[in-house]
Amino acid sequence: MFPMLSKDDAYLDDAYDIVNPTQPNRGSQKSSSSNSLLAPTVSDRAVPRPVIYPTVIDEEADDSERRSWAHHYVGAPGTLLGAVLGLVLGSVLAMPSVKNELKQFEYTEKLIVRWGALYFRAVSCLLVPTVFVSLAKSIADIVFNPRMTRMGWRILMYSFGTTLLIVTQAMLWGSLFADKYDGADYMFKYSGFSVTCPNKQTLLKAPNGTLSCGPLPPRQYRTMVFPLYDTTKQLKLAPDIRKLIWYESTTKEIIHGILLLTPGNFIGAWFNNEVMSIVVFAMVFGLAVGIAQVKPLLKLLTGLETIMNSMMASVVKTAPIALISLIAGPVYAGTHVLTLEKDLGRILYYVLTYLIACIVHAVIVLPAIFLVRTKQSPWRFFMHMKEGLLHALGSSSSMNSLPVVSRCFERASGHANARS
Repeated sequence: MFPMLSKDDAYLDDAYDIVNPTQPNRGSQKSSSSNSLLAPTVSDRAVPRPVIYPTVIDEEADDSERRSWAHHYVGAPGTLLGAVLGLVLGSVLAMPSVKNELKQFEYTEKLIVRWGALYFRAVSCLLVPTVFVSLAKSIADIVFNPRMTRMGWRILMYSFGTTLLIVTQAMLWGSLFADKYDGADYMFKYSGFSVTCPNKQTLLKAPNGTLSCGPLPPRQYRTMVFPLYDTTKQLKLAPDIRKLIWYESTTKEIIHGILLLTPGNFIGAWFNNEVMSIVVFAMVFGLAVGIAQVKPLLKLLTGLETIMNSMMASVVKTAPIALISLIAGPVYAGTHVLTLEKDLGRILYYVLTYLIACIVHAVIVLPAIFLVRTKQSPWRFFMHMKEGLLHALGSSSSMNSLPVVSRCFERASGHANARS
């Protein structure tokens, strides 16, 4: 029994050649009335014919394949490929034969670095508003729902504590292996004017503010800076020049850091990229929105967060391409001189330090916190959570692995909604 054409499928009769595989094709055997243009074509006998539907393209499979390629492009493979291409391009352009030919074009160096500079400008443009909106929305969500307030503040304090532990460990491991991966000296270009010693010795700054000529250890090259005070306003610095602040004592430096937490002008802090001031203002703003209990304001923050995350995701997609410029530019300009026999060891020590710090934090620090807080075996809990941990490690995304982690947690705690 073959399915017959329904009234809704009548259009298929003209669009497709419908053939019954079990019966010979009698379409060529027409009645004598087929010579008439007005007479219908009738076969010798009515034969049921199957319906052949058009091929349907699986759009979900195509979308999944595109997402997979996009994940590899933005993830580690694309980033590594961009870094390798940038290093190869910079090495080729830095060859004496090639560099001498390109030096006659003044815009060559700027052209190579420009694409990476555009990427940094785009990230800098979106970073501050993204941090402000995300932090304000998170604080508002915690305060808006009374049932989440207690749990939310616990999560916030836990995140702050673990972050403090991570930073402390990073500083500790960095100080232990600093001499192993201390990078090459950054080669600054000569400025328009300079203060030098007549006997070609190093210029030193004494504690009383005077300058003198004398030897200087290589490790202090980058730490010695000399303040220049233009009391008569004869010099004008470019706006992109980084300015250093010299503090007379550590106490004044700490006081200045505390003052940065309370911005006197929020627009000025935004303009100067004072992140700490913006973070404090965002926390206070989110707290006020949550206390006000105004849903439109919370929905506005949610919409702004979605918009900023979408814009940031679009910019991040250009990171592998920007890496080519960011690596090739300094190598071509000569500000970063790489040698395989010296710099390869530094890179390996840096990677080794990073891996050791991650392993110690994941295997020792976090289990110790779990043991002290719950008085239970952390290894048994990790065995229940291994699926979520492996998914987070493989996807490199805490947001994408959150459903898997939640399912593992429900199974581990015996939750009623746990799924096998």
